[in-house]
Amino acid sequence: MYFDEAFKKLIKKQGKTFAEAKDLLDKYNDVPAIKKAMNGSTLAQTLESYLIQLLIYLSRLNGEVDFRELEFVTILLQKNLTKEAMQRSGTDAVKIDLHDPDLFTLIHLIDKDLAEALINTIESIGLIFIAVDGHSDIPEIKALTDIIFEIKYAIRSLDNKSDTVHEVISTIDASSESEQDLESILSELNELIGLKQIKAEIAGLINLIKVRKLREEKGLPMLPMSFHLVFSGNPGTGKTTVARILSKIYKNLGVISKGDLIEVDRSGLVAGFVGQTAIKVSEVIDSAKGGVLFIDEAYSLTPGGSQSDFGSEAIEVLLKAMEDQRGDLVVIVAGYTKEMEAFLNSNPGLKSRFNKFIHFEDYTPEELLDIFILMSKKHGYRLEDDAKRELKKLILLIYENKKENFANARIIRNMIESVIQHQANRVIEIKDPSKDELQEITAEDIKMLETEYTV
Repeated sequence: MYFDEAFKKLIKKQGKTFAEAKDLLDKYNDVPAIKKAMNGSTLAQTLESYLIQLLIYLSRLNGEVDFRELEFVTILLQKNLTKEAMQRSGTDAVKIDLHDPDLFTLIHLIDKDLAEALINTIESIGLIFIAVDGHSDIPEIKALTDIIFEIKYAIRSLDNKSDTVHEVISTIDASSESEQDLESILSELNELIGLKQIKAEIAGLINLIKVRKLREEKGLPMLPMSFHLVFSGNPGTGKTTVARILSKIYKNLGVISKGDLIEVDRSGLVAGFVGQTAIKVSEVIDSAKGGVLFIDEAYSLTPGGSQSDFGSEAIEVLLKAMEDQRGDLVVIVAGYTKEMEAFLNSNPGLKSRFNKFIHFEDYTPEELLDIFILMSKKHGYRLEDDAKRELKKLILLIYENKKENFANARIIRNMIESVIQHQANRVIEIKDPSKDELQEITAEDIKMLETEYTV
């Protein structure tokens, strides 16, 4: 055996917690609605399959299943598994999309506290598993935290008021078909940190659309209105997030029929040979019909941003589609402020199609600190007071030395990934760490970031 007794005890403790969660779910096995939703399996079986597939996925990010990782799973699940059996468990079981939160939204609606504890347990298991081979890689940490973030984000807004499991199942079945009301969409927008001017501009846009519809209902004349937008600003300022929310708003107000957001950049529009770009752009436009086409770094389509003129071909096809399908297609172009100005000046048609501009300012140091705290909380971490003070000083130092194209929230996300790595390296040295210790980020963890961000 490759682990000392203290480490085995830690693994077994997580395994016991996971097993207890499975046992609590067993009482729902005979409920017809649960049987139908699980398609012949049980919640506990599906949950274990999820965990095994998650661990296999994390293991394969830096190679195949390691012997220490295999022992970890054997101790955790109290099963004698060979390497082949573990890999087979990942292939023979019902395949689960690790990024699909449906299993956990179902558990959340059945038992909110159990779901929260279970997600935290799975995150802790994942972090310990990543460290057992002797080195914790950032890609593995990022992959795990991204998955946990998506699950927590999905269940955060669920309403846990169902009185029976049957109602829970019907809620889940209906959720994919139900439309989000405007109030909840705006609540999603207003929950974003900062962006005060952006929120005001979107509120004004909503008012304009609403009044336009009222005038239409009363037979009053209406000026033609373009819903296409230009988003300008540095990376990490929320442009893509706001575009996603705006696509829901447009759908709710009847501007577009579906409300999907299709994200592309130059590589998704421009081909390398004559004649292929038009086909590629047309395919993207077809996929975006009824929704919003979001083109990031749109300035790279202009000849000034490339050695070829295929980008200009993409622009011409795009302009024609914006005119032909203006009743059910919205295009948002985004990028750095100066480059977007040059982009719009590169073709007269662009200026005529895009006449509304929204600029995204850099976040302030206070907003960046709030973003770090919020993201950490969503991942199941919390900062002690000393850690907050250290973090505030570090963010202010980074902000004061920022360059022209400051990356804003992207820097914060990278900082969180790094600090989780440092926290894991510290916690793994603690014998039998408590739940609080697994969640707490200390000043020591933050200080480890200083060499990375103050060079």
